[in-house]
Amino acid sequence: MTTGLLLCALGLAPAHAGDEVEPMYMADLGLNVELPEGWTVPRWSDWDLDALDDANTTQIQITSSNFQVEPSEAATEAWAQLAMRGLEVGGHTEPEVVSTGVETIDGRPTGVAVVHYKHRGKDTAVLHQRSFTVRGKVAHVRSIGLKRNASRVRRGLATWDEALSQEKGPVDLADRYAPLVSEAGFSSTLPDGWRLPLVQELGPVRELGAKVGQGKIDKELCWVAIRPYPEGETALLLACQQGAWVGRVDDYSFDGKQEELKARVLGSIEVGSVRSVPTSPDDRVSPVYSLSGVTDLAVQVGVTPYDQGLMTTYVIGKASESEAMAAALEHVLGATTFGGPGGGAHPVSFLDWSVYAFKYRPVFLAPGILVLLLVLGGAYKLGTRKPSYDHLD
Repeated sequence: MTTGLLLCALGLAPAHAGDEVEPMYMADLGLNVELPEGWTVPRWSDWDLDALDDANTTQIQITSSNFQVEPSEAATEAWAQLAMRGLEVGGHTEPEVVSTGVETIDGRPTGVAVVHYKHRGKDTAVLHQRSFTVRGKVAHVRSIGLKRNASRVRRGLATWDEALSQEKGPVDLADRYAPLVSEAGFSSTLPDGWRLPLVQELGPVRELGAKVGQGKIDKELCWVAIRPYPEGETALLLACQQGAWVGRVDDYSFDGKQEELKARVLGSIEVGSVRSVPTSPDDRVSPVYSLSGVTDLAVQVGVTPYDQGLMTTYVIGKASESEAMAAALEHVLGATTFGGPGGGAHPVSFLDWSVYAFKYRPVFLAPGILVLLLVLGGAYKLGTRKPSYDHLD
């Protein structure tokens, strides 16, 4: 790598077409960049790039959003909204989406959008955006300029499209929708639209899990699934094993046991409500807690006793999708199988059974109490019967 390119990568000096530099490589996006003639790159990194034409009429921005999301009409609209938010952060005003669509460009599905806005609140300007999947992300290439230079802006986008080549394309997601298995002894079928995350997506997945105290995801204890949003965020399903023994949890003991489980699993986290959800494969039930202390997120936690302790299942999504998140969690709880004996039945000791029967099912004690009463009654009669002295006559 030449000194000039190194300085450029550090944001210290621009790269110019015609300089003796090797192609710029954006490692996070897997993109190679051949600098077009007549363009300068003031700054670039592994994940983004700014370029300017020599006439100072058109700016190119290359950026990305997290998660590999296929282009669609809805996704393209969301990506246009991302571009508008960036304009507003930059001090521009009145952004408006003029058009969106999905086209095949260079053999790949591409979301295309056009946005108009007021440059610094004054002159009308235009932004053309192309969005396409790369490995674990979505790349966004934007061409920006004043509306009076609209033709230059369009040509600039076409020029830079030719300048980019993908070293590593997007990952094939076809096998990412299979049932997920944990080495901790449970397997779950996912709701429609949920999938296993890619390695490149695990960073933001862990960040989201950390918001509910689950930032470390141990593959030996957990499975994790996502349903990405185009904006670069995701909904999350996470099921993990926790070693704990709580006795029998069913419809009879639910009210008392859910309080014990809440304290054990959630500690001091604020809970808004709790409900009982039937869980396969027998008459066991799972308390499901709705957390109320996580800003702008819908968070629910299901706790299921099984042979290795507790399976704690989290679902996290947008607050506006609370019903969909609840449905996803209930789907998982109803479509989970456990590998242990008896369908992964939770161990219940004799003492646990005794406490359960005494507190929640006293009818179970009736036969034993009846026998005890009969024994005590017989003993009482024997103890109070007057002795007979007829044999002494």
